[in-house]
Amino acid sequence: MISAMKYLPTLTQYDSNMQLLNNMSAANKSGASSTPSIDGIYSVILQNSQLTNDKSIIKKYFSSETATNQASEQTESSSFATEAKSASEDIKSALTALTNGKAEKTAVSSDKNAVDVKSVSKTATDFSLTVNQTAKTQENGGTQAYAAANAADSGVATGKQTIKIENAGKIYYAEYVVSATDTNKDVQKKIADAINAEKAGVSAKVNVDNKTGKSSVVVESAATGTISNGTAQSGERFSISAAQTNGQSSQGAIDAYGLSSVTREAQNAIYSINGEQKTNKTNDIEANGVKLTLKNTTENANIKITEDGTTQINNVRSLVNGVNALLDVTSKNANQQGASSVYGKLFSTLNSNSSELEGIGINITQNGFLEIDEKKMQQAQESGAISKVFPKGATNGSYGLAGKLNQIASTTSSSAADFASGSVSSYLPSSNYFQDSGLSFFADYFM
Repeated sequence: MISAMKYLPTLTQYDSNMQLLNNMSAANKSGASSTPSIDGIYSVILQNSQLTNDKSIIKKYFSSETATNQASEQTESSSFATEAKSASEDIKSALTALTNGKAEKTAVSSDKNAVDVKSVSKTATDFSLTVNQTAKTQENGGTQAYAAANAADSGVATGKQTIKIENAGKIYYAEYVVSATDTNKDVQKKIADAINAEKAGVSAKVNVDNKTGKSSVVVESAATGTISNGTAQSGERFSISAAQTNGQSSQGAIDAYGLSSVTREAQNAIYSINGEQKTNKTNDIEANGVKLTLKNTTENANIKITEDGTTQINNVRSLVNGVNALLDVTSKNANQQGASSVYGKLFSTLNSNSSELEGIGINITQNGFLEIDEKKMQQAQESGAISKVFPKGATNGSYGLAGKLNQIASTTSSSAADFASGSVSSYLPSSNYFQDSGLSFFADYFM
């Protein structure tokens, strides 16, 4: 950098540099600000006739360095403001989710082998459940035959055959062809495929017992339950019988594989909610705002409604992350406008509520940040402690932990524009600038 001393040729006319400094000091002290500004320095320089002719040169030096400093600080201020606002908005969002009273609910059964919880409404309440019997489908068949044995040896005729299926007032005919070399398993599979192709409201499958070498074809109704309470009546059952095809009967197969025999009657589910007995055609029921699937009988299963633990804990994690982010950005930018104030308020709020935080698994570390104890937080969620620390509507005021955190976050977020405008009222050149410019007496006196 070119020394500015050569642009101050008349400076030696002063008895000493101190005389000029004293003049500058008097001018600055008479101003509104006790901090010397660039404009103040300009005005003193311009008041000295010896420097008047060189004012443009001196102003050029000061203006260039001032602009650089100002741009640098404004960039830092803008970055700080953006990060502070982002962290504050994260805190507000997490607090809203924790305190809006709209947390999802979940139901837990004391007997998970007997019942599955499918969904829970916002109005769900606890209840006790007794399951006397589950709903079942009708089942026919199941008579075993040696899978590898020739079907003819079981009394099954060869050729094209037809089975008649009656279900829900409709009649269906399932056709298949038996060859002389077919085994029992071959014919059973053909029968099952033919029945399934008719889409008669029943399904068929072949079961194989590898230990005994036997197989069976089982036909089952698609729907559980009955129209009437209790056991299905004749009109509600599906039936399978032999039909004639070109004089050829399928009775041999019907008898060999037990297809016309009802081996299990369809039945409704019978259960009680808080002691009140009910029935249902299916195992999918709804009680007290909870949708359940009955699986097995049980004398007493307690269904307890709680807030969805996963969602609530994730909201607490989001809050902790937001608070830590705001602590971090304000501590690293203490020179920025408002940073120290925000950090101080946040730090004070956390420490004055440390007992509450620790009670739900949030610890304050030695460096002032928050840390989660996962096991303790899980226990706090299950016991309802988290809901007590962050109750519904807690962010509506400035009281309590939630209210205070929300107030700090809201104020910080809304003040972001002020942060971005910068905190330094005057952007004096650095001390090194004065030294390099040969104006060290400026630096000694003003910096």
